[in-house]
Amino acid sequence: MKQIYSTLKFSLCLSVLFAITLAAKAQTASHSTGTPAWTTVATIGSTSGASFIWANTTIPGTFQKNTITSVVSPIMQYQDAAGHTSVSIAYDLEANATISTVTDYTITLIWGGGGSNQVSATGGSFSVTSGSPTRHNFTISGVSLPGNQTPFEVKLMFTIANSEKVIASSNFKSDAALAGSGTVLAVQMSSFTADRSNNNISINWTTNYENNNLGFEIQRRYSSQTNFETVAFVNTKAANGNSTTMNNYSYVDANNSTAVSYYRIRQVNKDGTAKYSLIRQVDGSKTKAQTMVYPNPAVGGNTNLVFASNDSRNIQVTDMIGHVVKSWNNYTYQDLKISNLKSGVYFLQINSATGEKETQRIVVTQ
Repeated sequence: MKQIYSTLKFSLCLSVLFAITLAAKAQTASHSTGTPAWTTVATIGSTSGASFIWANTTIPGTFQKNTITSVVSPIMQYQDAAGHTSVSIAYDLEANATISTVTDYTITLIWGGGGSNQVSATGGSFSVTSGSPTRHNFTISGVSLPGNQTPFEVKLMFTIANSEKVIASSNFKSDAALAGSGTVLAVQMSSFTADRSNNNISINWTTNYENNNLGFEIQRRYSSQTNFETVAFVNTKAANGNSTTMNNYSYVDANNSTAVSYYRIRQVNKDGTAKYSLIRQVDGSKTKAQTMVYPNPAVGGNTNLVFASNDSRNIQVTDMIGHVVKSWNNYTYQDLKISNLKSGVYFLQINSATGEKETQRIVVTQ
């Protein structure tokens, strides 16, 4: 009996220690006013072309009463290539009445296309005064934002108890720099799909904002080809190439290839500069697409996965002796970047919700 009691006591201690460890890794939110305790890297509001995505408000730039208003920052990245455990942002806020109370707020960090790559933390109430803007600082800690200049966004959501609105002035600050070494991305593409229907490929994409955009080249590569070729050009829908609202685009490509095909979009700016989307692959009429892994061998411990669909799937990366080094459950995005793998050989195991299973080999070199 004494031995059983000792065993139970030891197990209980382990459980408590495990719970404490988990709690230590949880995300936390903090709020303060005045000069930030962190170093301000970017004043985004004064940068030409910077765009904010406002939700549940008829007046962009305000958090309104009786709605859970949220705003998503422009795309940012840290100036260094290291991973980060916290992200800070600041808005100059002003109440439209004598005082306004925010009963709670949620700060969310979003990267790598969203999905499982986002974390949130909620903070308590605070007051916003009128008369002149006051700087309000928000930080989310306990995060694991990847390095390698990973682009990310920060979403801030308010619940307001009184007053009609809280005004957020354009003087937005962050401890991170804008993506592209201090320049605003010309176009933020929030989705991109390519799907086969008989002998046609339906290509659809959405932009959240556009700045000096000329349009989009649709590029295709058959599995027998080495290089992509441009098959069409789609003009921007944005007036004069500029838009702060969502635009939806589509194109249908005639493609009766029996083998797998690959598509990407080349977004072209007015000044002739361009950037490429991620790659999408589609089934051939006789060949089913598998997960694409590139580069493989993975130089520097980083590689990318492109799935044939956005079906839910569980993903594991195991080493040669079967230890799981990375895993994702119920992953529904078509792209996944795997980072910080040590030199060696790994096995990628994918189990789809449709019952399909796939195993691939990844070689990592430094």
